[in-house]
Amino acid sequence: MTAQFVNIHTHRPTGRGIELRTAGIHPWDADKEDIAALGTLPADVQAIGETGLDYARGAGRQRQLAAFRAQLALARERRLPVVLHCVRAFEPVMLELAAREPRAVIFHGFIGSPEQARRALEKGYYLSFGVRTFSSPKTLEALRETPPGQL
Repeated sequence: MTAQFVNIHTHRPTGRGIELRTAGIHPWDADKEDIAALGTLPADVQAIGETGLDYARGAGRQRQLAAFRAQLALARERRLPVVLHCVRAFEPVMLELAAREPRAVIFHGFIGSPEQARRALEKGYYLSFGVRTFSSPKTLEALRETPPGQL
């Protein structure tokens, strides 16, 4: 059963069963996936995601927003955290999170400014950093300022 779950950074299964078990609709696939199917999540799902907004690529913005809102509502209903994909959409993502207040939030592969990181951290959100962090001086600064307990 663990083969269907993937490492949130590599997007590949490790087969060790240590991955956070997530299910959701990625913003790149928001026009291909059925939002209604979210109601039939496996019982062992630990978080909703990778969900969010990507204003650089993927489905149209309205379709992404509809899928994101539906997943935030499901996360709130089931008291699950969300794993976010956020590209060039920090403000809209923060507005949606404020309106729906999920149990916990993990920004997957955070790429952003120290100011954006501070705003997310002040809300109690978590930041994960990937390989792209090292090509962005502003994101490296955000990483240095992130408390270990919110990594």
